Amino acid sequence: MTPNSSVQVAPNINMVTNFPSDSQGRLIATMPDDTMDGEIECRATIIIDNQPRKYLEDGIFAFFADGIFMVKRLQFLPDGILVLPNNKHYLDWKIEPSGDCNLVIIGRVVLSLSERKH
Repeated sequence: MTPNSSVQVAPNINMVTNFPSDSQGRLIATMPDDTMDGEIECRATIIIDNQPRKYLEDGIFAFFADGIFMVKRLQFLPDGILVLPNNKHYLDWKIEPSGDCNLVIIGRVVLSLSERKH
């Protein structure tokens, strides 16, 4: 994977994760937190398209940042990647190419499934 940004992205994500997959080979995970509330609810099941892409476009991605699993909107800029939580209680932050952040993008989130508890 090579983004339209100078931040490096690991090309082989399968060596860092063992998520189960659906019948189409997409990965299945659980939204780990409430940072995307309003878009993806905490503990919702998410489907991640992890097919290799030559260029990444802005969108919601599952990734590891310094070994922590995250799901956030990413905006690819010429000088880094802007991380944009949907929940107003969390701040935006930037991953810069010269920074110490180890970023591994797993793939784009293509579906979220929330369960209603009654």
